[in-house]
Amino acid sequence: MVLSLLAICLLFVGCGQDGPSIPVPTNIAIDTETGVLSWDEVDGAFEYTVKIDEEEFVCLEPSFELPIYDYLDHMVTVCVTTRDGKGAYASAVLYHRQEKTNLLPQLAVPRNIKMTSYRLMWDPVANNNGYKIFFNGKTFTAAKNATYYDLDLSKTTNGSYQVKMQTVGDGITYASSNISASYDLRVTDHNGPIRNLPKTELTFNPEDKTLEWVNLYSASTVAYEIYINGSSSAVAVMDADETLTKMNYFPVLNGTSR
Repeated sequence: MVLSLLAICLLFVGCGQDGPSIPVPTNIAIDTETGVLSWDEVDGAFEYTVKIDEEEFVCLEPSFELPIYDYLDHMVTVCVTTRDGKGAYASAVLYHRQEKTNLLPQLAVPRNIKMTSYRLMWDPVANNNGYKIFFNGKTFTAAKNATYYDLDLSKTTNGSYQVKMQTVGDGITYASSNISASYDLRVTDHNGPIRNLPKTELTFNPEDKTLEWVNLYSASTVAYEIYINGSSSAVAVMDADETLTKMNYFPVLNGTSR
């Protein structure tokens, strides 16, 4: 009985070897732009099996978009299944996904970055989709078309810091900008950035009850903070207007030249 079974098994094996051969897919190619694998269609194909390294995927058409998202080397091959069974794999081809160069127009970096008290300000960039602010190891996001962002410096230890910015693109029509140059600031006693600038000499007009001073506008002097009676926080913040030679302050009107 054992011998008879063995003979029958050998007979079936012999029949399989003498059966029709299953074709191997030919003209295998990978489009490096789209990452699509293609090959010549095989007559009588039920399905195709694509093999990427050791992982297999089944498809019904003689093309397949490779699910490869890294930039490593991968061996890719394909075989066909017909009514006679699954055939042998074709010779594998090497695929290395190419990093696409950014063809979108790139937005400009934010310019004229300055800081007044806790408020970081900059010139608007056209077509922005928001801004990223890099400060003290953290990234903050400003809304689309914003021109300022209030940084919370209350928990920031005293010291020197750098602020950098990036204009964010939508990734469809515009790419994000490069990172801006650093804006340097020094935090002291959590009262915001302190600059070593020339002292401002004040004069008082008793008739108008206004304070007046010479405008020391420069790339470093971006604003004036006004303190009354030793207050710990500014009662007013005024931008240094480069068009004025003098600045003044009174309850109703701010920043008017005399």
